[in-house]
Amino acid sequence: MTSHTLISRRCASSLRAHRLAALALGFALLAAVPARADSDSAKKSADAVRSLFAAINARDLPGVMTLLADDIVYKNTGLPTFRGKPVVEAFLTPVFQVLSAIDFRAIDLLAGESVVMVRRIDTVDVFPLGGALALHLEIPVMGYFQVNGEGKITLWADYFDTWSWDTGTGLPLPKQFPPDNQD
Repeated sequence: MTSHTLISRRCASSLRAHRLAALALGFALLAAVPARADSDSAKKSADAVRSLFAAINARDLPGVMTLLADDIVYKNTGLPTFRGKPVVEAFLTPVFQVLSAIDFRAIDLLAGESVVMVRRIDTVDVFPLGGALALHLEIPVMGYFQVNGEGKITLWADYFDTWSWDTGTGLPLPKQFPPDNQD
């Protein structure tokens, strides 16, 4: 092992530890914010995210799209930011095509008036590059959602350790997308 490889691994490990600490801090801050457990808007926000997961798990892309606001902003670790329902749908369509199985399983879900934070495990079977054999991945994810008064998701941000994807698939996340989809 070269010294460069060792340093790269240490940096990646340190980065993962910092990301996990930031996620833990986010949960602590959300938990510290007083929110009434019986709040109708908090329940509506949590229900919107639970419905999103149910539609994803059913591989129901039209169902997913009905839960998103027209001005949705979708952020996912290692990818550019996607803005607007048509752009998000154009991104998710091929994702649903290469994933033969999807299971978003919530471990912890905290909901405020219009904010939902979810610690979850995403289990997916991926057929990379049209291959015949699926790769089975279980990826820990932290999701942050904002939901408007109509119960539509306006912000969907997922944070995960890209090492889980890279080592599980052997494929780095794509870096290039049309410029109009990026921040």
